[in-house]
Amino acid sequence: MTEESNIKKKFQYERGQYDDDHVFEEELDMIKSIREACKDLFDESRWPVTDRFILVFLIARKHDLTRTEKMLRDHFAWREKWGFRSFDENPKLEEVSHALARNGQQLHAGSIHDKQGRKLLYKFSAKLLPSDVEDPRELVKYVLWSVDHGIKKEKLFFWRQGVTVVQDMKDFGMKHMSFKNADSFKNLHDVMPFRPQAILIINAGIILPILLKVGKAFIRGKILRRIKTVSEAELQDYIDPEHLLDCYQGGMFKFDQAEWYDRTVKKEKRREEKKRLKQAQTEPLPDKFGHEKKKKSKKVKQAELEASQ
Repeated sequence: MTEESNIKKKFQYERGQYDDDHVFEEELDMIKSIREACKDLFDESRWPVTDRFILVFLIARKHDLTRTEKMLRDHFAWREKWGFRSFDENPKLEEVSHALARNGQQLHAGSIHDKQGRKLLYKFSAKLLPSDVEDPRELVKYVLWSVDHGIKKEKLFFWRQGVTVVQDMKDFGMKHMSFKNADSFKNLHDVMPFRPQAILIINAGIILPILLKVGKAFIRGKILRRIKTVSEAELQDYIDPEHLLDCYQGGMFKFDQAEWYDRTVKKEKRREEKKRLKQAQTEPLPDKFGHEKKKKSKKVKQAELEASQ
């Protein structure tokens, strides 16, 4: 067994063995090492990176410190390349194209998973036309929002297990095909911590071989080898009925992407308002001469009171 296999086995576990957000002691040491190696990168004013953020990248690079550091540096360089120079400039969900985020092309359906405990991602190819994303920056905003939201909201267990993608190609045809911006997202998995472990393609037509042939220029070989074509009925071999969408045979899971979108946008707005109010409460106050003076902490006030007595 290789060293990489030993490390992978060391930090993976069956669901229920630990809490879904369990962090191993050795991982805490690794996070410290990454912080030290990337101290020139993690500028608190621009990139106030959390331990959880670092850990997700460690998991994506199988806990290899050198590879994790490289991925993080490439990740932030990629953000800046597209004009996002700090976490404060991160796109909000309402700023993401409706065609990508609200119309159900890809479902953000909570912690549903396949039989191996992998996060499930349903994608509907025919719900997106090239005209919906003529500007590649729209795709960038969607990718950035997805990864930032996932790191904050998804349990670490699902980052450890990886993702199973169900790609439904029903009604997908030539009008949906475009490779205009494909080169902009070449090797995206080198800068993002997404870990597709299986890609199940259903309702595949005669156009699939063309896509796979072109995909070889943009997608790593090991990802292409994880693609399987299955029937709708065969999805039950991989996914339990309660996690299988009700539009498929035997599926019981119902999900309204538009309702999820509207609810999530409202939550983001509330968080932003709370953040704005908190910042307003800590801003320096002007004195009688119009100069700014900082609010004194309780400790400072108590010390001044004791000194005056």
